[in-house]
Amino acid sequence: MALRVIINKLPLPDTNMTAKVFITEGDTLLLLLRKKDQAHPKKWDLPGGHLVIGETWIDGAIRETLEETNLRVSDLSLLKSSGRHRFYTVGSWSGEIYPSDKLPEHDDWKWFTKGELEALTNISDNYKEMAIEVLSK
Repeated sequence: MALRVIINKLPLPDTNMTAKVFITEGDTLLLLLRKKDQAHPKKWDLPGGHLVIGETWIDGAIRETLEETNLRVSDLSLLKSSGRHRFYTVGSWSGEIYPSDKLPEHDDWKWFTKGELEALTNISDNYKEMAIEVLSK
């Protein structure tokens, strides 16, 4: 009896680790609005997401950002590490963000000033603090 091996080409499963990025343009920061049927519905979020098994933090941040926004990011620097989460600032980026109605995982996107971030209520306090810190540099 011969051994038969079947290779399954399904995507690798997500891990519990996440990588998020802070993308700035002048004195503004990019945020994405989560869909109403997602966890944390209708909250502003950072680009990024779950790593897949075998992926590095930075590779996951780059891949997730491209998937969610259509932006290619590079020159990432670690801003904060918190348990299974990593947050990076983006040194450079290129491309054009998907139009709001074409975003694959979010309902909208917006560039926020520091003042707008300070007034924002539908965002995680942790993300808001870090975002204000990034725009204050």
